[in-house]
Amino acid sequence: MIPTYDVDIHVRETFESTDFWQPAPSDIDEEGFAYFQDAWPILSPSVADTAAVIASEEVGLAFLEWTCRDAAQFDEVARDLEAFVLNEPLPDDVADAFTGLNGLEVGVAGLVYALACTGYYPAASCRSHAERSWSDCPVVFFATAEPRLRNLIPLAVEAGCGLDANNSRGVPLFVLYAPSTVEMANLARAVFAQRTELRAMPKTSRRQLSRYRTPLPTQLNLFDMLTRSDSGERPCQ
Repeated sequence: MIPTYDVDIHVRETFESTDFWQPAPSDIDEEGFAYFQDAWPILSPSVADTAAVIASEEVGLAFLEWTCRDAAQFDEVARDLEAFVLNEPLPDDVADAFTGLNGLEVGVAGLVYALACTGYYPAASCRSHAERSWSDCPVVFFATAEPRLRNLIPLAVEAGCGLDANNSRGVPLFVLYAPSTVEMANLARAVFAQRTELRAMPKTSRRQLSRYRTPLPTQLNLFDMLTRSDSGERPCQ
């Protein structure tokens, strides 16, 4: 099973100009931006790397759905899977298809990479945990300019994810969240599928850019995947 969380899903569609911001190079260091712990910058990954992370995540979620009986076991097995330290070897077909998540967590890694590949600025992510979790549901925090945010809204709605502004980190961010990692993985696929359209946004003028860069103060069907597989066919960022 894949854990689900009791969270109200709301997609905010009205924003103020002060909600939008993009980090300048000077705002980003080896820990990324916005002062998250155990984070690092993920900027403009290649299409191939992004596709590999999304594919690995789908396989990982299908494996977890098939093998885990409750949220605690999901958390334990997911952590081991992310670190490649499972007590028992993966089935051959899963082992061949799961190539890793580059230090991120299953259920949010794909969305982090899809956003970064498409011109957004992911800041932090968490799939949520059975114990000692800093988020009570799967989340991805990110920064972006207004045009890209507007085009993300219908994709979030269709995937069943929530979207809101968040100013708790000292800079304007947005947060995507969902009742489970399945919706987050679905959104990752949708963003990646429309990456060309999302990237082809009108160029931001210098005046707009100065406003944004203020100084720092196709659904995922797990059962079908497992059926195909059977037939042969880190901590938070």
